[in-house]
Amino acid sequence: MGEIAGLKTIRVGIVGAGSTTAKHYLPRWQKMDGVEVVAVANRSKDSARRVAGRFDIAQVHDHWPSLVASDEVDAVYVGTWPYLHRDVSIAALNNGKHVLTQARMAMSSAEARDMLASARLHPNLVAQVVPTRHISHVLRVLPELLGSGYTGDVLSVDIIGSGNANSTSSWRNKQDLSGFNMMSVGQMAEAITWLLGPFSSVSAITRLYNPRRRDAEDCTYVADIPDLVEVIAELSCGTIVHLRDSSVTHLGQERLRIFGTHGTLELNSRQGLLGARRGDPELLPLPIPQEDRHEINDDLEFFDSIRLGTPVEHTSFEDGVRYMEFTEAVVRSSQIRESVSLPLVP
Repeated sequence: MGEIAGLKTIRVGIVGAGSTTAKHYLPRWQKMDGVEVVAVANRSKDSARRVAGRFDIAQVHDHWPSLVASDEVDAVYVGTWPYLHRDVSIAALNNGKHVLTQARMAMSSAEARDMLASARLHPNLVAQVVPTRHISHVLRVLPELLGSGYTGDVLSVDIIGSGNANSTSSWRNKQDLSGFNMMSVGQMAEAITWLLGPFSSVSAITRLYNPRRRDAEDCTYVADIPDLVEVIAELSCGTIVHLRDSSVTHLGQERLRIFGTHGTLELNSRQGLLGARRGDPELLPLPIPQEDRHEINDDLEFFDSIRLGTPVEHTSFEDGVRYMEFTEAVVRSSQIRESVSLPLVP
């Protein structure tokens, strides 16, 4: 790694600099001490040049393989659609680069396991998946409430996603680009797993009600990924989970409810965190200490792990494999009309 003003500078190469990268990551990285974005590769050289000009990035690569092989890159951020996550991540690791890949780890659980196997061959390198946003802004307080016995024994969980109803990103709706991923199903499962442990079985029904879509250029295309999914699942601890995600239902509201023997907790997109103990007449807002009002800073954790050698907490490749297995189990169950056991047998 290079050094600037006594700081070890982590030189980042970006493969896939789309809207999320340009809106959230690049502006933040430009303000970070010891982080320098030095290279970019996009779907076209023209689009890579536009990003490079906007953010003053020195190197523009025609194709991603030359970027991940560059001796001037220490870490690779994979911001592409899921169809490239495995190939870019494995190539980067094999070239001695740390890897941060966007959520929806891969196209399938098999691809995710390939990525994990590669990461295990390079234990000196940091390999991380961008974590879910579903619980990130109350990261500490929810586990603390559950650990303190607020709900008692957790009996069931109800989680609803909004399914990116207003998204014009066609890749989210096409299997050849997203694989088994659908809407936010995998990330919702990741949130549940992080709070309560792994899943043991999945039973699902899916529907595609609106196959004709329009992309960001207002062009019509045909979607082949479901836009409504209903899941009944069981955790290894015995808790029952009802998961629903839809991009077609009207006024969808993201919500997580945890029902226990002594109380109920709810996290929703409009009111924040609510709770009620046995005997309370209704759910009421729960105070969240200021120090707990933060989102998972996935990129800061990534860079700290590189510098300090600390393990990735949110989200490791092992965690990513689990949520890819869940997502694939949802698809399999909906196809065969039977419950699917987890973990999947490779």
